[in-house]
Amino acid sequence: MNKDSSIKLKIYFFLSIVIIFVIFYIFYLYDLQIRKSPEYQSRARNLALRINTLPAQRGEIFDRNRDNPLVINVDSFAVNIVPAETEPDTLDSVIIKLSEILNVPVEYIRNKLPENYKNQYYPIEIKNGVSLLDINRIAENIENFKGVTWNSKPIRSYLEPGSISHILGYVGDITTEEFQVLYNKGYNINSVVGK
Repeated sequence: MNKDSSIKLKIYFFLSIVIIFVIFYIFYLYDLQIRKSPEYQSRARNLALRINTLPAQRGEIFDRNRDNPLVINVDSFAVNIVPAETEPDTLDSVIIKLSEILNVPVEYIRNKLPENYKNQYYPIEIKNGVSLLDINRIAENIENFKGVTWNSKPIRSYLEPGSISHILGYVGDITTEEFQVLYNKGYNINSVVGK
């Protein structure tokens, strides 16, 4: 065996190893992107849904002797829809059933779901101040409410007659203008802010 044929053999051996790795890599990419795509899409959806911001309760306010509360927090819930998790053909029936339970007009719910949110995995708040009884009614029939979620959202209660909220302040849903200013500070479109 001469020196030239030895060098050619080494080059062919090296090229065959490179070709085997390239073919292996192509099959691996095909496996990830085509064959296992539904599995990874499902995992991505689950990860997106795991992020859940828990609203902090605001402090209670007492009179100067600290024996009579003026403002307390009352437990309540907010009902949300995740548009991308609702099937387009069942969305109308979900909205109708929700309007019956939440006692709000169907158009009110439809107006909360703009067209550009149809593929979003971010929950859109439909109604807050929902009682535990209504949440139980939704939870008992959750198979009919695909894409509907809820979270705890306490509300403020002013115990003094003739509320003094003009002095103590109050909380309310964030407005579009406030959201544009506070977006980079961790607020979202469903946030409650002091007023």
